[in-house]
This record gives sequence, C-alpha cells and structure tokens, in this order.
Amino acid sequence: MDELGHVRYSSSLILGGRENLIFHHSILPKVQAILQDLRSHPFTGPMRKMFLEGKALELLALWLQQTLFEDEVPAQRGRNRLRKEDIARVREAFGILEKRMEQPPSLLELSKLAGISDSKLKAGFKELFGTTVFGYLKEKRLDKAKELLEMERINVCEAALMVGYSNPSHFAASFRERFGCNPSEWIIESQRL
Repeated sequence: MDELGHVRYSSSLILGGRENLIFHHSILPKVQAILQDLRSHPFTGPMRKMFLEGKALELLALWLQQTLFEDEVPAQRGRNRLRKEDIARVREAFGILEKRMEQPPSLLELSKLAGISDSKLKAGFKELFGTTVFGYLKEKRLDKAKELLEMERINVCEAALMVGYSNPSHFAASFRERFGCNPSEWIIESQRL
C-alpha cells in the first residue's frame, strides 16, 4: 500500500491503528463471479495454488478499488445518491431477478414488482452492483450454465435452454465472451480434469 505513493493509502491509516477492522460492502457481480470461480475451478496441485492466489489478488484489487479509490473514478459513483427506500427497492428487484433467472421479468415489470421507477432501478442497480440489471442476469445465467456443464454432464443446447437462452449460437458467443472458450471446449476440459 505504501508503494501507491500517497499518505492516505497507508495500511496504518486504513485500519486506524487497529489490527483488525471490518468493512461492509455490497457484493458486486464481479466479486460473485470470482467467488463462483473459486468454488468450481478444475485445478489441482501447484496449478490450484497459483489459481487461488491469482483470484485472491483479483478480489483484493476489486476491494481496494471499491473502498479506497472509488472517489477517484467518477463513472463508478452514482451522480444521484439513492435514498434508503430506493436502495431497499433496488435490492428487492435484485432478489426477484435471483428467483426468476430462467424467466426474468421485463425491466418495466421488474420495476413495478419492486415498486420503483425503471430509471431509478437502472441507475440504482448500476450504483449498488456495478452493472446493469440485465448485465447481472447474463453473468448469473452464464455462471449457472458453466456449473451445469461441469457437474451435470449435459450438452450445450440443454445448458442453454436451462438458463434461458433460446438460441444456442447466441449462448455459445456469450459463453465464449465471458469465459474465453466455447461451451463444448469447457465440457471437454472439465471432463479431463
């Protein structure tokens, strides 16, 4: 931390002279994706250790960005701070999405179910979770599909349909974009390990 070159980032100032300090933050979708990777990685031996260390550093970098440097990245800060009631409604919308991932409501329906305007929902979701409503939904669907392909030993079309994609080609393109390989390659790799 001292190498960042500014006094306000020293570890002693962050912790306020205490050895332990608890911070409370919303778990961003990016962090959820890393946690999912940690739970379902295919590595063993030295590769496992290297993978886990890399993911731990990635989590630390995201936490530092959110905790210390958030004020230096204006795009990540909401221009209009949410009221307490709006935060509760955005979190309610988040819960609805979690429950209805396979058949999600439209943005307008979701905003009505949560009792908030669609514009506040979009802005609030971006502010609280660092992504759009359907960006989050897409990440969750792809994480679930990856898990299904690994654990259930199902084919790509079945996985796509189970997580709400009606077009297997679109699913494969999204999967490749998120994980860096085709779903069929993922199946082969997970079976090998």
